[in-house]
Amino acid sequence: MQSLTNISSATRSVTTWQTFTDENTTITKRWAGAGEYITTNGTERVLTYLSGPQGVFALVEKQQGINKIFYIHKDHLG
Repeated sequence: MQSLTNISSATRSVTTWQTFTDENTTITKRWAGAGEYITTNGTERVLTYLSGPQGVFALVEKQQGINKIFYIHKDHLG
C-alpha cells in the first residue's frame, strides 16, 4: 500500500518538501531555488536547473559524486 505522508511548506524559507513512504521505500523531495534534492532510502540525488533569459536550458544531476549534464532543446519548428 502506498501512502503520501507529508506535503508541507516551510514558512521561514523558500523550501518546499514532500515525503512518500511505503513498506520498503522512503522518498523525500525538497525544492529550494533552482535545486531539487531527492533522497531515496538515504541516497541523495541533486538536480540543478540552469536557466537564462530564454528559460531553462540544462539540468545538472549529481548522484554519488558523479555529475551529469542534460541539455534541453526546445522545438522551434512548430
